[in-house]
Amino acid sequence: MEGMEAPTQTRIHPRVVRDLERLRQVVIRSVPDVEAMILTGSFAHGEGSFLESAGESQPYNDYDVVVVAKVEPEAELCKSLGAQVAQQVGLRGVDLVGVGLHRFAWLPPSIFNYDFRHEGYVFHGDASLLDTLPHWEPADIPLIEAQVLLLNRMICLLESVEDGPNASEHDPRAALFLAYQTAKAAFALADTVALLHGMYAICYEGKRDLLRSLLPVGCESLKIVEAAWRLRQNLDPAHLDMPTASFWQRTRGELLRTFLYLMNWMYACHRPFETPQELALFVANYNAAGDPRRAAIEAAQYVTLAAWDEKQPDASMLSLARDLLSRAGITCAGNSWPLVRRAVVAAWFRYCH
Repeated sequence: MEGMEAPTQTRIHPRVVRDLERLRQVVIRSVPDVEAMILTGSFAHGEGSFLESAGESQPYNDYDVVVVAKVEPEAELCKSLGAQVAQQVGLRGVDLVGVGLHRFAWLPPSIFNYDFRHEGYVFHGDASLLDTLPHWEPADIPLIEAQVLLLNRMICLLESVEDGPNASEHDPRAALFLAYQTAKAAFALADTVALLHGMYAICYEGKRDLLRSLLPVGCESLKIVEAAWRLRQNLDPAHLDMPTASFWQRTRGELLRTFLYLMNWMYACHRPFETPQELALFVANYNAAGDPRRAAIEAAQYVTLAAWDEKQPDASMLSLARDLLSRAGITCAGNSWPLVRRAVVAAWFRYCH
């Protein structure tokens, strides 16, 4: 890692333009009747981060692209094409989402759909296609989106550590990966607080500023998001103004607290959820009819994150995590936190990503 580069001031970085052209060529050869391809996420609105290596800017995140076609592309084909292009251009991943033209204008409000509706970059096809989508307001985004987002960001925290957050202290690449993944979880906190107030901001600076307007100065969540913002400006963990391990630990604590608050707000009727075990079982059972494997894995990831402790992880929570994984047909190789964490992360990327 020779150097780091802040987000470009140009909306679409020249490197991204080259990669999108490679992606466009691959997709149009494999998917018939493509109507549009839309880049979304941080690279679509000029906040994508890059590493400078060997004189070249290397994107430090996945590309998120919506492929609109007359016949909706199959999910497995999109996954295969994304992996193919990621390998060709040297990226960690290219996430393709296929949408049939017949249902494009009827897409529901969600964080993902709101982002590409308002800030998507159409690099193939007619950009006016975006105008066929409703002009959603932030208050139209349902709170279930915050639940899904926080569960997804738990994987960012679990994926970025092995034995624990301190293990990355002497490895610059591991420390950067831990800090960057933790920053994604921190911004999810900002999104959750905003959505609870019927608000939402697409850009990271907007997320930070919106949180500033909603929380008192000195609030722990605000401190964490301020640190995440400083990191995104330079991709240097030194800008966190705290050790990366501390950033992970503090973000973990706030994410778990916020998730508990959100779930009580959304689902508690007679009494609130009080323990991680109780909430994990609710998560596993609530969506069991629709997608039992995913529900069990999400519950396992939550209780595994809650079980972590620098001195002595909670054995009862780890046991519950293993039981939840077994519901999904997954056997864990051991009882330790690192082994359960590894099994949960592998299961999530295989069945939920």
